[in-house]
Amino acid sequence: MAPLPVGSNPGAKPKSPPIQRAFITLVACMMLTLPLVVAIGLQNSDHGPLAARGHQPGGLIRGRVLGEEGQPVGEHPVELWALGSAYGKLAEAKTDALGAFLFDAPPLQDAAYRLRAGGGIWRWQSQEVGFLTGDGEPMVESVVEGVEQDLELQLGAVLLLEISNSAGHPISRAEIHIKGNCIENGLLRLAPRTFEDTRTFAASPITFDGLPPLEGRVSATLNGGRVISFDLELPVGQTIKRIQL
Repeated sequence: MAPLPVGSNPGAKPKSPPIQRAFITLVACMMLTLPLVVAIGLQNSDHGPLAARGHQPGGLIRGRVLGEEGQPVGEHPVELWALGSAYGKLAEAKTDALGAFLFDAPPLQDAAYRLRAGGGIWRWQSQEVGFLTGDGEPMVESVVEGVEQDLELQLGAVLLLEISNSAGHPISRAEIHIKGNCIENGLLRLAPRTFEDTRTFAASPITFDGLPPLEGRVSATLNGGRVISFDLELPVGQTIKRIQL
């Protein structure tokens, strides 16, 4: 029997070739990151799947606005927008006690429709709809019976901002800009979404509603051009911030 080479271990397992080890590492990384990629793809924005754009024949668009637990959200505004060459808000309606809404959408050229609801304690959500197939052809059934699409809302954040001058009087007119990262749960914490919005208000107190929970920076441009900025975390629910100049 030939002697074993110096430094050999007869009980040791043979090592995997470098290419095989690299392949195993790559597969392991893909398995770990796949759930995150899927989660981000599903929740990367507050918009659902895109609708086919084209020559929309118009017709009835109906649905319900529901809360996080499937409960109807009654007396809530819903907007119908045109997307494409005829961009803009077409109509606004309120849901009934069962959360139902109905629009008689006009025909559009080279466009699609978007339903949008939110505000108050609910973060804004939207969904594109249309009367066309993926090939751009009218769906006979939808043209006759209409399009049905529900909107499922999530609880959001509300910022109540009270700004007063040195005498304690509320300031008049302010442009509020909010920018930050959304506060996510689960795997989405690893890749938080960014949020940015600007709104103009006539006077303090200012209610900036329909926001996603976030942490970031608030900038207020006051009447006269003065700018004040501060960091703020906005969890679900109402946050009150008081500033005296």
